[in-house]
Amino acid sequence: MPNQHPPISELCYLDAANVNSPAGVLSELDVVTANGEQLGSIAGVVIEAAAGRARYLNIRSSGLLRHRHYLVDAAHLGQVDSKRKTLRLLNDDVREVQNLGTLREFSDDDLLAAMFPAA
Repeated sequence: MPNQHPPISELCYLDAANVNSPAGVLSELDVVTANGEQLGSIAGVVIEAAAGRARYLNIRSSGLLRHRHYLVDAAHLGQVDSKRKTLRLLNDDVREVQNLGTLREFSDDDLLAAMFPAA
């Protein structure tokens, strides 16, 4: 079954500094590729609020001259090493993105919609 992508209007953005996990705050996790190469850190989570699920992680990579952002499909995440605060991806299928500014911020209404879905 192909992976269905929701319309952009159904997606919202949550800053990783506001997301706690068993390994700690998401923004504190380093992300490495399947080959162990440093990719960056988690900047945020793209959420399909009505479905109550994360769709993508926004990975921020800092370079000498500019920051790059990559989207990683949440269905293809890998293993978290809590001690090293590292997320290793299952594969290297990442897409560089130029602008996530069109996504609205995750809101209290989004949280309620996820907790109490319409019948």
